[in-house]
Amino acid sequence: MAKATMLHILWIWSIVGLANAEEMVNCFGNGQCNDFHAIVQGPQDVEAVIRTYSYSKKADFHGNLLTRFLPNVQKPTVQWEKLNISYNLLESDIFDQINSPKLKYVDITYNQLTTVTVPASVIEFIAERNKLTSITIKSTSLKRLILPKNKLDSFMGLNNLRLLQELDLSCNQLETLNINELSSMRDLKSLSLANNHISFIDGSTSQLSSLKYLDLSNNLLTMVDEAFKSFPNLNNLYLQNNKIVMWIKEMPISRTLQEVNIQNNDWYCSNLEMLKSKLGNTMVRGPEIACSPVESPYANRVIKYRKKKFNALMEGAAQRVGNITCDSFKPNPCDGDDNRVKEVAGSAISNAGDLAQSSVQLLQSDLAKHMNILRAIQDQIAEAQQINDQMTNENNDLANYIREQYNVAGLSGHIDPVVQFNKLFEHYESNNAKLRAEIRAEEQNNLDVLDEINVIDNEMEDKKYEESQLLEELNARNSTVIGYQKRIAQLQKQLSQQ
Repeated sequence: MAKATMLHILWIWSIVGLANAEEMVNCFGNGQCNDFHAIVQGPQDVEAVIRTYSYSKKADFHGNLLTRFLPNVQKPTVQWEKLNISYNLLESDIFDQINSPKLKYVDITYNQLTTVTVPASVIEFIAERNKLTSITIKSTSLKRLILPKNKLDSFMGLNNLRLLQELDLSCNQLETLNINELSSMRDLKSLSLANNHISFIDGSTSQLSSLKYLDLSNNLLTMVDEAFKSFPNLNNLYLQNNKIVMWIKEMPISRTLQEVNIQNNDWYCSNLEMLKSKLGNTMVRGPEIACSPVESPYANRVIKYRKKKFNALMEGAAQRVGNITCDSFKPNPCDGDDNRVKEVAGSAISNAGDLAQSSVQLLQSDLAKHMNILRAIQDQIAEAQQINDQMTNENNDLANYIREQYNVAGLSGHIDPVVQFNKLFEHYESNNAKLRAEIRAEEQNNLDVLDEINVIDNEMEDKKYEESQLLEELNARNSTVIGYQKRIAQLQKQLSQQ
C-alpha cells in the first residue's frame, strides 16, 4: 500500500512537476543551503535550481538520469566549489553550458560522455565509467585525475599537468606507455594503468622520480626492461596478469620497493629464481608462480604468445589465452556494473518519493495557513461590513440634519441631500458675504473714528506742550522776581546801616 501511494505521488509529480526550486532540493549545512542535493526531472528543473542556489558551495545532482544538464545555450555563472553529477545519462559536456570560476572538485562518474572539459579552477576531477575518447584540460592546478573505464587510447591532452599527484587510467584502451608524455608530471605519486592493452613502455630518457605507486596489472607486457628505470623511487609495483617472460639482469631492483606483485605471467624459470632472490620479502605472497623450464628465445616466446592470443580471440575468448570453462571464468574487472546507474537512480527515485511526500505535507501545511488567512480575511470583511452599516446610518443622520437645516434656512425646491447641502452651503456663503461686507464697513467707520481720536490726541499734545512752555516762562519770571526781591532786601539793609 505504501509503495502504491509513493508511485501515485510520483505519477502526480511527473505530471504537474515541482512547484519551485526549494521543493526540489534537500539542503544541508548552516541553514544557508551551502550544500544541497537536487532531485530533478530535466534541464528546466536544473535551470530553476541554479537560479536559486548558484551561490551554494556544494551542488549534488547525482542519480537523476539526466541526458542534458541545461535546456539552452545560455551559460549561467555558479559559485559552486564542488559538483557531483554522477549516475546520470549525460551525453554532452556540461562545462560548455555553465561558468564555474570557483569549482575545485568534480565527480561526473557513470555517464555517457565521449568528451569532457576540465575547468581551469579544478584540482580534483573524477570521470569514471563514461565513454571518453578525448579530454580537454584547462586546469593547471589539477592534482587528482580519475578516468578509469573509458575508451581513451592515448595520453593526448594530459601534458603540462605539473601539479598532478594521482592519475588513474585503468580499464581504457591504451597500447603504449610513453614516459616522455608524462614527463611534465613532476609531482605524480600514483599511476594506475591496469586493464589496458599496454605491451610496450618507452621513454627511458625521462624519469618520474616522485612516483611511488605504479599499477600495470592486466596488460600485455612481455618484459621488464630498462624503461622501468624511469621509476627509480617506487614503493608499490603491480605487474600481475601480464605476459612477462623475463626481468632483464641490467634492470636493478629499486631499494625503495616495498611491495611487488608478479603473479600470473609467462616467466622463464631461471630468470624467475634470480628475481625471487632479489625481491625477497617485497613480493606479494600467493600461489606458487608458474614458469617455463624450457629456454627459448625471447622473440619466439612472444610470437608464440601472440599466436595463442589470436586463436583465443578467434574463439571468442576475448583477451584470455586457452579455453574458458565455467569453473575458471572470471568477469572482466572493467565490466559488470552497468546496472549501477539504475540502482542509484532507483535510490534517487525513492528519495524523490520521500521528497514528494514531504512536498505534499508542505502543501498541506501551506493550505492550512492559507485557510487561516482566508478566515482572517472573512473576519475582516465582516468587520468592514459592520463599519459600512455604521457609516450608512451616519450618512442617513447627516442627510436628515441637512434637510432640517435646509428648511430652517427657508430654502426649497430640492430633495436630494447632496443638492440641499450645496444650496445650503451657497446660502451660508451668501449670508457670510453680507456679514463680511458689514464688518468691513464697521471696521472702516472705526478707522475713521480712530483717526479723529488721533487728531484730538495730537491737539492735546500740542496744548500740553504750550502749557509746559508757559510754566517754564512763569518759573523763569518767578526766579527773576525772587532775585529782585533779594537785591531790594540787600539795598534796604545797606541803607539802614548808613
